[in-house]
Amino acid sequence: MTQPRTDIAAMFEEVWDDADFRFEIKAQEVATDLAHALHESGMTRTQLGEKLDWKPSRISKVLGGGTNLTLKTLHHLCEAIGLEFDVILRRPRQARAAQPWEVSHLQHDIKRLHEETIRNNTQSQAMLHSARQLNRNAWRRTSRVDRVAGAGHVFADSRMPREALR
Repeated sequence: MTQPRTDIAAMFEEVWDDADFRFEIKAQEVATDLAHALHESGMTRTQLGEKLDWKPSRISKVLGGGTNLTLKTLHHLCEAIGLEFDVILRRPRQARAAQPWEVSHLQHDIKRLHEETIRNNTQSQAMLHSARQLNRNAWRRTSRVDRVAGAGHVFADSRMPREALR
């Protein structure tokens, strides 16, 4: 009797080795992007179906990833919602290009990170200035104690042990 596989990572790797599985994932990504594009256009599925003269079932299949889309279908669909499409080729681990609706989110994130960087830089500069001031003050005190101790002055009310003065 064989043991059931429990190595999830190995199972996951095995699934990703299957070209049909990778195709289905890619088809779902395209369908998700198309559904998102439709939403961003402000058009409903019904309006899209009327504009393209498609039945509701075809709209569902296309936007649900249940059909293998042709370039012609993509072209008509994108034209109907006011977009163009390009085929962008990239290496397997290379980041994909941002979709139009993702750009504003990316710009917002970049602006937020820039503002956060400026705040952090300002705080770091203030901390550095404080550290320099503390360092200068420490050196001044050490210098004074050395001068006074060098002159042979004895501290009657000294908070420092006499060994520190030698």
